[in-house]
Amino acid sequence: MSISDEIKGRIGLLVDEERLFCLSPMLGGEQVVRTIFVSQEVNDCIHGPFEDNFDDMRFAEFRSVLDSFILGWLFTVAEKPYNKPGYTMLARVDPVGAEVWDIRCVAAGHGIRCFGSFAGKDTFIALTWNYRENLCSAVDWKYAIAECKTTWAGLFGTLKPFKGKNLDEYLTENYRTV
Repeated sequence: MSISDEIKGRIGLLVDEERLFCLSPMLGGEQVVRTIFVSQEVNDCIHGPFEDNFDDMRFAEFRSVLDSFILGWLFTVAEKPYNKPGYTMLARVDPVGAEVWDIRCVAAGHGIRCFGSFAGKDTFIALTWNYRENLCSAVDWKYAIAECKTTWAGLFGTLKPFKGKNLDEYLTENYRTV
């Protein structure tokens, strides 16, 4: 079975099973350029209504980052885990061979990291997330990456994430390498 088949099988499953949700932009009406499938964990925090409090403001900002990815707006991408500017929106994490990436909400004081992997060109599977301030040490990052890999294995078994030779094999357009 392919990752595409597994994804299709995970959409619309019963509530007590591991499932995925295809994320549509909240703005609506805009052309979808990229696809994001989200786990229940990610799905639970990105749907409003968002209240006027600190956590909900963070989740609303996080959702806007995911929407900008879906809509194909300009995204800054870093291929090197330890060499990226603070404004990077999508970055590989170490070890690179694991094919775990993080979509980064970098709003001042609102940092969230969403961990996942590509299933193919322009198709990202967002599996886990954490507040940036909880990722202070190498141990914290290793745990977050391991959690993402475990979630992937729970959904896809032995199927590996997509591995491209260069960024053009991951993303169609409108990204800038930093």
